[in-house]
Order: sequence, then structure tokens, then C-alpha cells
Amino acid sequence: MTVSDQPVTTTESDFSAQLTGMRGDTSMIRDDISILRSGQGEIERAMRGIDLTVGLIRRDDMAVARGGISMIRDQISELKTGQTEIRELLADIVRRLDAGPDSADHV
Repeated sequence: MTVSDQPVTTTESDFSAQLTGMRGDTSMIRDDISILRSGQGEIERAMRGIDLTVGLIRRDDMAVARGGISMIRDQISELKTGQTEIRELLADIVRRLDAGPDSADHV
């Protein structure tokens, strides 16, 4: 009988450890989703800020327009930063899920 022909047995403690690891993964994923939702809220607030800024721009008031354009650029920069952070979090979630419970990435 070769090693590959022998049945694989899982002890109760092995199963319990795997289950505990899966619960930890679920908790981390929930935390990541919460962070993503928070980031989404920040993006929505920034978009409202852009809408308000655009509302301030008038043809007869170039100073306000220049200030508004500067604010829009700043807010776009913040949105890009938030988008990058969300992408990094999603990549981390996928990496953790792909790694499985027995990997070193499983924290």
C-alpha cells in the first residue's frame, strides 16, 4: 500500500482549528467590508463637496472659479487616494481567500 492509497484522516482538533481559522477569516473580511463602506461614504461626501463647489462657480466671479477649480482638484486627488486604498483592501481580501486557512497569510 502506497502513501497515496492510505485514507486521509482529520482529527477533531484539526477540524476545530480549521473552523477557528475560517471564523477568523470571516471576521477579517467583515472588518475589510466595513472599511470599504467607510471609504465609500468618504467618496460620496467628497462628490457632494464637488457638487457644491461647482455650484459656486459663476462666470462673473473668476476668483471663486479659480478657488473652486483648486478645490475640485484637491477632492479628485482625495478620491484617487481612496480608490487606491479600496483596491488594495480588495486585493488583500482576495489574497487571503485564495491563500486558505493553512497559509502564512491566514492571520
